[in-house]
Amino acid sequence: MAMGSGAVLANRLALWLSWPAIIGEFAPCPLLGESPAHSSASSRPDDTRPVADIRGPFSESVRGCMGDHERIGISVSGGLDSLAVLIEAARIADQDGRHIIAVMAEMTDDAGLSNVSVVRHILAASGLGNIELHITAARETPTSEPDWHPEGPNLAALPSVKRSLLEKAADHGATVAIGGSGADELLGTVRYMFGAFTTAGDWRALRSYWSDTIGEDRQAIPGEGLALATRLLPRAWRSHLYFATEWPELSVQKVPEIVSAAHRDHVASWSAQWITKVLKHHATRHKTWAQMAAWDAVFPLHLPPEPGPVPLKHPFLTPSFVAAAQRLPLARRYDPTLPHAYWRQKAAVISLIPKTMRAILPTAKQTFRNDLASRYLAGKSDAANLIACGVVDEKAWMATSDPSLVNRVNALESWIREADHRGYSIRS
Repeated sequence: MAMGSGAVLANRLALWLSWPAIIGEFAPCPLLGESPAHSSASSRPDDTRPVADIRGPFSESVRGCMGDHERIGISVSGGLDSLAVLIEAARIADQDGRHIIAVMAEMTDDAGLSNVSVVRHILAASGLGNIELHITAARETPTSEPDWHPEGPNLAALPSVKRSLLEKAADHGATVAIGGSGADELLGTVRYMFGAFTTAGDWRALRSYWSDTIGEDRQAIPGEGLALATRLLPRAWRSHLYFATEWPELSVQKVPEIVSAAHRDHVASWSAQWITKVLKHHATRHKTWAQMAAWDAVFPLHLPPEPGPVPLKHPFLTPSFVAAAQRLPLARRYDPTLPHAYWRQKAAVISLIPKTMRAILPTAKQTFRNDLASRYLAGKSDAANLIACGVVDEKAWMATSDPSLVNRVNALESWIREADHRGYSIRS
């Protein structure tokens, strides 16, 4: 274990509790050492020519993540994204004479169903039944804590579960693991697409999109209407109205209540500067609300530090694939010809899966909000170090039950404990 000397600045810790950093799920600054692992992918690719097919870049990205490893673990969840990775990795492994295993963490979806039965059915029905499936139980804990990194904590959901998953892969011989993170943000259908379909005269897509959005949620009407109406406004006004509609919590809530009085002004000032930069970026670079929403879904692109003990790679988030996906027109992310709303809104991912396998694909998205929230709250820390150094208000922390705040404070508190063990101090 490397020991260090020096100080962690309390005002930097406070920035990790800003609403932009929490809602955007990124690290606003390094806590120690080098900058966080932001991807080198650009928010605007050098080559902006539209592409019609991303299967080639995806295959190259998966192969790149597999590297020269002979035994590869694929993290699966039961969703389309990890399944696309598994199918492509299995194809490459079969071609190269390598070996694939699948690993998954048991979770209960919001309908009360386990994801284990879903994955087992998919593997059996897809012809991938020869792939070993290894499962970490719902409350299984890792043998070691996630690897500590000086730049800051791992911001992924449940990093200890990720660590257990990677330990499971390593126990069964895998020397690298690959997951499906980033596909929703990079390839999912975004809101505010009425204008794009109307301009293109794609009435079939418009009717289908209407049914999948407003038909399911009437609250989508004002946003879609405003997105159309503001196309005639100056770009600065357009970006401000978009931001107020898309991110009302960032427009209204300046600083989380758990941030202590000593740091509230600093966090509020940083948050305001961040929002101003985003608004200027949208006004300069993006013409439509849909383009703004697509950018906000991905950037700032923060790759969490790896939890160990084997590397965890993300083929949807490699710089080359991000650049290729950005060149895919937003309208191509939606396909009105597909038979299920889930598929239609994930058309870009569906295109990565062979048509012969579509009959076994899940037709609805499993969500795990309740399971995640219950795990966050069950593991709510005392935040003793953050309270002691004056970053977190003790009374507000005891009262909060916001899962996103609890997850972020838990991550920071765990990181600080290890930093203290390694010889670092906290300085106001």
